[in-house]
Amino acid sequence: MSLATRFLGRSWHNTHRCPSRAFTSPPSSPNAQKARENAQLDIALRWANRVLAGPTTVSVHNVPPDAALGEFMRLVMFGPLLRVEDRPGRLARVISLTFVENATAVAFFHEMNQNKVVLRGSRLMFAWAHPQGVPPGPLSFLVVRPPVPPQLVASRALYIHDTRRLGTREQFHQFIARYGPIERATFRGDAAIVNFLAVSSAIKTAEALREDGVKASFTEDRCSVAGRARAAALKSRTRQVILGDIPPGTRAADLCDHIRGGALERILVKPGRRFAFIHFLEHASAAAFYRHAHYHGITLGEQRLSARIQAEAPDVVRLPADLARRVAAGASRCVRVTDVLLPEARLRRELERLGPIERFEHSPSSRSATVAFESIQHAIMAVRAIQHPVRWRGWSDAGFAVDPCAAPLRGTSRTASKTARELQGQMSDFLRLHAWGARAG
Repeated sequence: MSLATRFLGRSWHNTHRCPSRAFTSPPSSPNAQKARENAQLDIALRWANRVLAGPTTVSVHNVPPDAALGEFMRLVMFGPLLRVEDRPGRLARVISLTFVENATAVAFFHEMNQNKVVLRGSRLMFAWAHPQGVPPGPLSFLVVRPPVPPQLVASRALYIHDTRRLGTREQFHQFIARYGPIERATFRGDAAIVNFLAVSSAIKTAEALREDGVKASFTEDRCSVAGRARAAALKSRTRQVILGDIPPGTRAADLCDHIRGGALERILVKPGRRFAFIHFLEHASAAAFYRHAHYHGITLGEQRLSARIQAEAPDVVRLPADLARRVAAGASRCVRVTDVLLPEARLRRELERLGPIERFEHSPSSRSATVAFESIQHAIMAVRAIQHPVRWRGWSDAGFAVDPCAAPLRGTSRTASKTARELQGQMSDFLRLHAWGARAG
């Protein structure tokens, strides 16, 4: 009996979205048990045929030797993965990704070759690989009890319910490192989600944890979750892009120096959480900027920023009606103040009272100043305040200016709408291939 079959024969908890959901097999007669075993074998053979129906391994060449594996894996938005192999060399570094399904591998290969993917200044090259052989272990995890979906029974992602049973976090890392290298471990209170580089490592760890009395569940591959979230956000036509891993002390102006492709509604930087929320006025601009940040990369200092496109609330999908009318009339988050009669320091203090400022530029020779607020709402308030007949009368006048972030994306002449259509088309291909794979199974 294989390791996975013995492992899955126990009363294990299987997780899709709720880690606590469990499945067990009720007592049954010998005939019913035989029928169940035949059904398991039929499912395993069908899934084996899907795995072996075409190439499932993609080799990534020209990977910079100083790039962390986790930095590369953030580019992978397709899953589930069977294993990841990192083969460093003196002259070249190659990373091989073996997917569970051929359809997923094809979708990943197609998207990566359609985009010029850059990592630390190095253009990555993608090619099909033919592994020397599939070890006997991984296919054994496809034997499952219906009606649990086969792809959810075992994966390289393991949800460990109580890490305190293994001691400190250092002792926890030492324990799981015995069974294979990991991509990342994410802690949520006393629980942890560990993404190994191989399904076989997750299975070994799960069995070891069971023997130690620690509750664990297989959960969905991180790459599958990220890809599905991206497809859903693009379908919802969200205007929000989230930049992560921003260095401490990063200001909104530092990020806006790299943001191009569309005017912003607002930008919110949370240095303590190392995140920044970028809200564009249009979905096409958000999709185009996300594509640029994800495939080409944005670097602050020595840190490459992570990027994801996400819909969290209705206001990031559609502009409020009143704001949409003002934008159509020419409103932006940038304001040009003319006929300035105030000293520069006082003018800046007065404007900062109206809202957070991303950038302030003063020109004494022309008696003008340009200020970029972090939000278009604050810019509208500023124009109203400056044009007020009592407080500002005889001192200055103001109007909206062009947002510098609306300039074309650097290094490309494509329009934002064309880039967004291409990315949406790639996501449609991805979902269509998965639907075809599900019917084939």
